[in-house]
Amino acid sequence: MKENNKVTELDIFKAIYFKYNTKAFNAVCPHVSIGTMWGVGKDESVRRIDALVMEKTGKTTCFEIKVSKQDFLNDVNNPDKQKLWREHSDFFYYVVPIDMVEYCKDKLPKGFGLMSYSFEYAWPDLWVVKRSIRNKEKKPLPDQVMYRVLKQAGNYYSQLKGKIEI
Repeated sequence: MKENNKVTELDIFKAIYFKYNTKAFNAVCPHVSIGTMWGVGKDESVRRIDALVMEKTGKTTCFEIKVSKQDFLNDVNNPDKQKLWREHSDFFYYVVPIDMVEYCKDKLPKGFGLMSYSFEYAWPDLWVVKRSIRNKEKKPLPDQVMYRVLKQAGNYYSQLKGKIEI
């Protein structure tokens, strides 16, 4: 773990980046939004996901990063928060520090997965604790969201540049 044992969202995002960016043609995008301004949803809300991975096959996996128990509970107790992203992705995972796994694993919404983050042996690592169930009724992402994903995928290296310490 880190010296002060305080895991941040950026720590976990970097682990997602390293795990999924190593595969050819994957796009790893931080903070992608979806909502009514993109022609999706019924209310005026916009929902942002912490990380989105798009594979060359078109498969999409959403990651919602939670570094505190209260933040995790706020999210899982409000199913509308992740509804739009769950409808438009193949898989959906909550990613939490390893010390939160026992607390979180029995509180997951149906179909959602759980991954644990740890930092041992000088390298960040992610482990699947519970697999996400594939969304067999996935809706296509709106064009405006796809544009945003492409734009962010082109910039993700520059967003991390200088923040990655290995």
